[in-house]
Amino acid sequence: MNSLKLAHELGKLIARRKTGETGEFSYVCLRSGEERNGRGEILELVKQRNREGWEIVRNSGGGGETDKEFEGKIRKLVAKLPWEKSGEVKNRTVKETKIKANAKLHEETIIMKQENKLEMENDETNDMKQEKELKVDKVVSAFVETMNMNEEKELKIEKMESEYEETINMKEEKELKVEKMESEFEETINMKQEKELKIEKMESAFVETMNMNEEKELKIEKMEGEYEETISMKEEKELKVEKMESEFEETINMKQEKELKIEKMESEYEETISMKEEKELKVEKMESEFEETINMKQEKELKV
Repeated sequence: MNSLKLAHELGKLIARRKTGETGEFSYVCLRSGEERNGRGEILELVKQRNREGWEIVRNSGGGGETDKEFEGKIRKLVAKLPWEKSGEVKNRTVKETKIKANAKLHEETIIMKQENKLEMENDETNDMKQEKELKVDKVVSAFVETMNMNEEKELKIEKMESEYEETINMKEEKELKVEKMESEFEETINMKQEKELKIEKMESAFVETMNMNEEKELKIEKMEGEYEETISMKEEKELKVEKMESEFEETINMKQEKELKIEKMESEYEETISMKEEKELKVEKMESEFEETINMKQEKELKV
């Protein structure tokens, strides 16, 4: 048998009952009206309260499965069973009570009649017959009283059923309100989920931004390192330039000293003509040295 037919047979034994709380429900045994929260608990209850019905469901499952495997399949079906219909358990219980009461009365009446018939056939005296007739009358009277009591009970049951139907109507109204609240709750949940998605998206964008910032910081650190290296190189160059300027100033000082010497020599040259040639030789020599100095200076300047 397929799962749909198996679920149909199981639906004759068990139904789901809303507990009044949003989205939550329990399970009810349709035979006894007892309620359980867990699937395993309701199956154990049905096995105890409705063995015949459970046997029908078990036989409908076919062979080739162990009890454990079969119950595993049934557990999955229990969670998908239809909701309990209004008054389903109550009506079924009332009908079963009426049938049992009427059957019991009928059985007792038949037994009494049979006993009285046997007794009447075996009685030989009229006195005993009269006594038996009195007993029969008494039994019939008691039966009539019992029937009257049953009618009163039926009237009470009808009244209770009417009150029960009113209660069911109130319950249905409450269920409608609950369904409306559930719908509003689902809308709220959907809005919350949308907000959570937006937050996740914003968090993702924030993480990306942080990663980009980290990359920028790394680049800045790298550039700062390169800048520090450049500054160090620049400082080294400046030191070299200062050193070269110092050397240049020393050269200038030497040049000035030489020029002073030349002026002194020219003065002495004017004073003494005889010494002129010697001085000119000296001057030529000094000029030669001066040219060498100038060449050295030019070379230094080119290097700078």
